[in-house]
Amino acid sequence: MPIIFFNMQGCGFCAKAMKLFEQEISNGKIIVKPHLEAPSDVNGFPHFLNTDNGKSKSGLPSNKESLFSILKDGGAASAAPSMPQGALVIFYHMENCGHCIDSKKLLADHIEMGHVILMPASKAPANTRGFPAFQSVATGKMSLGKPESWEELLKKLDIKVEGFHPEFNPIQAWAVAGVL
Repeated sequence: MPIIFFNMQGCGFCAKAMKLFEQEISNGKIIVKPHLEAPSDVNGFPHFLNTDNGKSKSGLPSNKESLFSILKDGGAASAAPSMPQGALVIFYHMENCGHCIDSKKLLADHIEMGHVILMPASKAPANTRGFPAFQSVATGKMSLGKPESWEELLKKLDIKVEGFHPEFNPIQAWAVAGVL
């Protein structure tokens, strides 16, 4: 599994990755290239790419084994995060993005009720090209940009809400049941 490590000079996390993978770099298992050679959809460094299967990961991995697992079979980082029951949408956001802030206000009730799960932009799929970004928990379908309403967002993500009660709060239900 040849891995390309896109390294950005001056990046502290890239420097840590260089130390972490020192042995793999010296034996040729990991090939270091400058960040300017990274694919155009990469939005963070260090960035790792398995040239055999196209799987990739941005950011400093916690350890060698987790990176190899992610790049080999998809591992936890490329799969959708484990979602609580009742969650319909993953909302990838950037802290200082005006449209993300407006979307948080628009969806505040659904975030509080657990229908929308907030995730930082760094956890978004590698091919995400803008924020705010929304992903259906059920289908993985994506929508970019601030929605006009909750209903519009559900429609864009092809989420059918037959029998869905907007006031159902899974977090509150778990607390009452003693799960939390």
